[in-house]
Amino acid sequence: MTPRDDEPDGSREAVPSRRRTPRGEPATYRITVDLDDAEPRIWRQLAVASSLRLDALLHDVGDTLLYAYDFGDGWDHTVRLDEVLPLPDGGAPARCTAGARACPPEDCGGTGGYEDLLAAAADPARLDPDERAELDHRLAHYFPSVPRSGIAAAATEFDLDQVNTLLARPPMPKPLADLLVRAHGPGAGDLIDLIERAGLDGPVLLDTAAAARDGVTFARAALQTWP
Repeated sequence: MTPRDDEPDGSREAVPSRRRTPRGEPATYRITVDLDDAEPRIWRQLAVASSLRLDALLHDVGDTLLYAYDFGDGWDHTVRLDEVLPLPDGGAPARCTAGARACPPEDCGGTGGYEDLLAAAADPARLDPDERAELDHRLAHYFPSVPRSGIAAAATEFDLDQVNTLLARPPMPKPLADLLVRAHGPGAGDLIDLIERAGLDGPVLLDTAAAARDGVTFARAALQTWP
């Protein structure tokens, strides 16, 4: 390995680790998560168990850490510890208590790409025909259920109850979780949408009469093929 120009002897001072010994007794951490460089501000306040690997990095009120999501788009977040509270019995492991503005869609180009997308949606007349056609395609992909006239308003929305409904869902089955880990690019967002629409955590309603008929049909077919 060739030494760096600013390190003629090849030595490099080790960066001290910020990891600390986890708390002896788990607590509730009230944290604020800000999406860096977003204007207007996009943020969430969460109440989470300290045992969610946070107590190795966040110990004291005011401590912060940086979290990078999707190295392609580069969604950078600042996580700040606001308060340490007793851990209640039961309840969801994570709960959202406040926030502002909608979460940007996946794979839209990071904070800058998202702001450019909203600006183009608000003033498509400044684009040439080819650019407008491309914009229509992107808007249909990123906001499939929102008309163009409502995109600006949708970007300002924050539904606290909807967020907590998502947080309270049971863990995703491992095969699906593994599939999402392997997915990347624009297809990953489509896969997430399909899983959401499938309602895998909802009840399965069976028509008992139809199930009985299908069972009889299957039994007859099996008997006919019996050697």
